[in-house]
Amino acid sequence: MIFDLVVIRKKALNGFFWHRLKIFPFSQISLGFVFGCVLSLFFYNTPVFFGLSVVFTLFSFYFKQIRLIFGAAVIGFVYILTYYHLVYAWQLPTYTRGAEYQIEAQVLTEYDKTQPRYLKIRLLKVNDRTIDPWQKALGYVSIYNSDVPLASGTIFSATARLKPYRHVRNRGVNNKELFSFYQGIKVKGYIKGASIEVFNRSNSSQIVRAIPESKYSGLYRSFLFADKTNINKQIYNDFKLSGLAHLLAISGLHIAVVFSFGMMIAKGVIFVWPFRLTQQHNLKIFQLTIALVQCFTYVYLSDFSLSATRAFVMLSVFVLLYMQGKSYLSYQALLYALFVTLLINPFQLLNPGLYFSFIAVAAILYFINHRFYNIISQRKWLCWLYRLFLLQVVLFVLLLPLTWHFFAGIPALSIVINLLVVPLFMLYLPLLMVAVAVSVMFEHFWLLSVVDVITELWLSALSKIELERFWLTLPEMSWQTTVLVYLLFLLASIPSLWRFIVLPILAVFSHVLSEKEPNWEINILDVGHGLSVLISQHRRVLVYDLGAQFKNEFSYAEQQIKPFIDAKAEHVTQTIISHRDNDHAGGLSYWHKIGLSDSLLFATNPNGQPGHCHPGSYTFEQLSVSILAPYQLSSRSNNNSCVVLISDGELTVLLAGDIHQKAELELIKRFKNLNVDFLIAPHHGSKSSSSSPFIAATLPKWVIYSNGAYHRWNMPDVSVMARYHQIGAHQLETRTQGQIRIQVFDDTYSIDSARAAQRYWFLSN
Repeated sequence: MIFDLVVIRKKALNGFFWHRLKIFPFSQISLGFVFGCVLSLFFYNTPVFFGLSVVFTLFSFYFKQIRLIFGAAVIGFVYILTYYHLVYAWQLPTYTRGAEYQIEAQVLTEYDKTQPRYLKIRLLKVNDRTIDPWQKALGYVSIYNSDVPLASGTIFSATARLKPYRHVRNRGVNNKELFSFYQGIKVKGYIKGASIEVFNRSNSSQIVRAIPESKYSGLYRSFLFADKTNINKQIYNDFKLSGLAHLLAISGLHIAVVFSFGMMIAKGVIFVWPFRLTQQHNLKIFQLTIALVQCFTYVYLSDFSLSATRAFVMLSVFVLLYMQGKSYLSYQALLYALFVTLLINPFQLLNPGLYFSFIAVAAILYFINHRFYNIISQRKWLCWLYRLFLLQVVLFVLLLPLTWHFFAGIPALSIVINLLVVPLFMLYLPLLMVAVAVSVMFEHFWLLSVVDVITELWLSALSKIELERFWLTLPEMSWQTTVLVYLLFLLASIPSLWRFIVLPILAVFSHVLSEKEPNWEINILDVGHGLSVLISQHRRVLVYDLGAQFKNEFSYAEQQIKPFIDAKAEHVTQTIISHRDNDHAGGLSYWHKIGLSDSLLFATNPNGQPGHCHPGSYTFEQLSVSILAPYQLSSRSNNNSCVVLISDGELTVLLAGDIHQKAELELIKRFKNLNVDFLIAPHHGSKSSSSSPFIAATLPKWVIYSNGAYHRWNMPDVSVMARYHQIGAHQLETRTQGQIRIQVFDDTYSIDSARAAQRYWFLSN
């Protein structure tokens, strides 16, 4: 079998690498470079990196093609490290808590114009130190007490309190920290409004801002320029649930429409040209060049958005290969496009859109090359509809693992809705472009009004579908399983490799069967400076606190807690809110919104605030739950926290909320020897809590602090950590570990964390 694999491997290499080393080996170099970038970015300084390096070194002695691929992979490794140090290595200098910096910055996006205003900026200078223009130094800042106009493109100076940017990390929830790093987000903080001084106002976004304000102007900016800043949240959610979210970014569909429009213009120019033209003038190249120039102009107007640039690179590679008489509708062409894309920025591998784009194009190439669409019918429209349906099926199937991995679910109606909407959108988009151009250049808005009516009908029809009912929430699919599924697709598409199709299937099943199901599980989620603890058994969850919700409607319950529960295919049956503070009860409004009010053990008051809990005991599945406090209410909200003890008869966990030392002393008077195994530190480790008598009464083996990185409160306090250290307790923090998971088995337990499970060498903070 091994000999057969070697022979097949040689044939596959000769079939794939069409140049066969007789002329410049583009395919081998491209494949090796891409492989080197992937290996270096995700596995550098790990056993996988060194193991594969040894394997490829040995293989290169036998395969000439492998030798060249390995050399290109080394170049990819060097390139990605060099690119990192040139572009991404900038960090906030000499950070100390509460430090102020004199900055000069350019506004990229203004998200919220109400007070406080929220901006995305590009740092140009920090403390008189100029940042090189090729270095990525972006950040999010809030501005208080200032009405100074700061539209996109404005350059200003100000005094700012900044800190390094760090996103929360929870298993099974999309890791936004990676995408933020790719964008170059390095800082966050706030600006004192009185210190703002505007230098000049750039016109770089003038065309985008020139779109007339209307009910759907935010949606139009998204369609035309991938600017999602002002898009209605409900509309965005409807597009996501229906599988139409790709229309909100400038994708290959947009570029194809612009390219076709450019070809029509070029043909029109040739038709009206006063001189006689023949094929000796190579009219096809003229048409393609005009169309490419128009596409480039469109990408420029979108400020070289990520998806637009990527689609333009793919189109350019295909067109150039066509001009050279090469096979342009091929996987080699797609590989070249990926090579060029990573040359522009190898860290695009952190962008989920890259995988969706290239796999979608690969699906289209597979559809074309295998000629699924050949049917015999005298009705052309039926043939066209049949082909379009088959294409949507192929796209749905090949993109399904990616959608599952990144969004923990799939839109069940995606095939039908895309089948109806995509052809109409190809007519709608040029109409929108013309309408916007007419309204901007001639100030005639009648055509834009027509587009408004069409948009209203379209969105109205979409809103009438109960899209949430057709969104299938699925358990977490790991990246390893996702890769194995695509390996399965690859083997299935090559008849000579069908005999090996069982290998990825066995790998997936062995991975699933090797995971031992715990008796019960404790998850302390990473929700910044706040708290959310999940106790789960038999796929049911007891939720203790829901984290914070902020002014801009960002809710940890919506963005982290509920997606985490869905990724584990679990169901909330009980919810306890410890007390009324926003960092514990902020997600309560979202809990009501999604119909989980019945899970609350203690009803909310008429103002929507959580009610006080009452001491008592009950069971959750096979666990005993004891509410130990409060016995009497205090004037301080923190001391009214619901203190909960959960046990399986052997291991115990104490959830202490935000109680202070006074409440701690009252607690241990009633319960003198708690002796818990796991303690969620009171009040995030504040010096106002975790008194010595409390620690002596509880004697925890593990203490876990739910805290935020670089937070102004700087918890836990060093004196608190010292007191726990004196009794030999192990201490963990969510700000450094991310989500912390405790799995309890028959005779043991295990503890791990989200950040320890997968570390990235380029995330230095």
